[in-house]
Amino acid sequence: MPNYYLVACGTSESNYPEIYPHLERVPNDLSCINNILTSQFGYTRVLECLSLNPSAALIKKEFAKWLISGECTAEDCIVFYYSGHGEYLLGDQHCLILKETDPAIVGSTSLPTDELIRPLQNPGVTLSQILFIIDTCYSGEGAGDITQYA
Repeated sequence: MPNYYLVACGTSESNYPEIYPHLERVPNDLSCINNILTSQFGYTRVLECLSLNPSAALIKKEFAKWLISGECTAEDCIVFYYSGHGEYLLGDQHCLILKETDPAIVGSTSLPTDELIRPLQNPGVTLSQILFIIDTCYSGEGAGDITQYA
């Protein structure tokens, strides 16, 4: 029988609030998605260390480590939810805007959305079903990036 897992994270604050204003709803968005999926659909929340204002390095490292931990199997299902600012770098890619994202060097300080799928290719990952929900501006571009990469 498959297990159902939820990774829910988001960024509500920025070191550059004049460019990326505070998003008061992000904590509520995370709480709502958690409550709905865990109480009504049997999901288990994992990686709570990523919940609010995680760094790009933390997201990439902890998600990759969890995927190879043996906790999830090929039969399991994951929902990966992210809420926050997003930006499309013209001619390049969609990026998740994190607390430390510098608007002068967005491409170097944000998290490219397609980086979320890279950990799935690590040796030892058996997962075959994942749904990414990207709740940001320009998220359609991010979905395209993930699909193109996958």
